[in-house]
Amino acid sequence: MTVHKILFPLSLIFLLTNWTDQNSTVEGRGIQKVNFYGTLTTHQNKILQIDNISVADIYKQIPVYEKPSPETVKAKNSLETNPNIIIFSLDLSEIGEIQIPFPDTTWTYQENGRKVEYLEIVVISNDTNKTKREYLIEKNRIFYCREKNNAGPTEIKLQPAAIKSLKILGFKHRDEIKQEESQKKACPHTPAPTA
Repeated sequence: MTVHKILFPLSLIFLLTNWTDQNSTVEGRGIQKVNFYGTLTTHQNKILQIDNISVADIYKQIPVYEKPSPETVKAKNSLETNPNIIIFSLDLSEIGEIQIPFPDTTWTYQENGRKVEYLEIVVISNDTNKTKREYLIEKNRIFYCREKNNAGPTEIKLQPAAIKSLKILGFKHRDEIKQEESQKKACPHTPAPTA
């Protein structure tokens, strides 16, 4: 068997594999099974209507950490204890609003030469009491969403320090959205009047 007989089928498989991969990314960054939507207000007071909200590409079991009590702070916002010894898991479906009130105030914890920076995050639940809790979140944790506009959605990637307020107004499962879209596209059949 010659080298050409081996290389031709392999190159054909490689070409077809790459061609199908390119088509599989048409929708852009991951589209979640559940579409959370709401309003984003930045610290520059820009207000955006957004959807496809996630924190580091997740919408359930989002890890945040206990905000330290004053006695566990060594110097100016330098933490004596590693905050990730107590992890709280948040679900966007239970949150009414996320606020980052002090974007310029960084909390740091350093251990074995490794420094981790955190910001304070205020979470207001969507329960009837609007329960408000304060936590810490990694300063470099990325929030994702899409701005809704007439030209089509625009992907947004932002760090917590950019967020003044992120209000979650609701969510829909993608199956529901697809069903609504297909109903809008379908032309209703009007029966002809009978004599």
